[in-house]
Amino acid sequence: GHGLDLWSLGCIMPEIITGAKLFDATKEEQLVKLFIRTLDVPDFLISITEKQKVREEIKPSVGWIRFQDFKMGTYDRLRDPQKTKDIAWFVDLVYKMLKVMPYDRITAADALSHPFLTMLHFIDYPHTAMTRRNMEIMKKCALQEI
Repeated sequence: GHGLDLWSLGCIMPEIITGAKLFDATKEEQLVKLFIRTLDVPDFLISITEKQKVREEIKPSVGWIRFQDFKMGTYDRLRDPQKTKDIAWFVDLVYKMLKVMPYDRITAADALSHPFLTMLHFIDYPHTAMTRRNMEIMKKCALQEI
């Protein structure tokens, strides 16, 4: 279903940016524990006590830590407000894709309308190198119709 596809995309997008798997596990149990450790898992799925136990037992993956560093800004926010806004929308979309419960997850239609993908926030920065570069890429994509 669409929820699963968007979950997968939410896992892959940060990996493309950071170069490390968001949830790097070799066993299913370890993977579930990483979800519990890092995501907002509803209380009706697991008790608060069990969540705390998992948080003490397992460390987040390198990919998750890199994603948090990316989110918090290892870049100069004051020098590049456009990049700051773009990163904020990227992180927002990823978190909406990584909702544990499929019915809470962003739909494909809503994802396509999300500001990170529509890039409407670029309107505020019409003359920057980032805007020009993205416009060039979009023009090339439009010319290469399927």
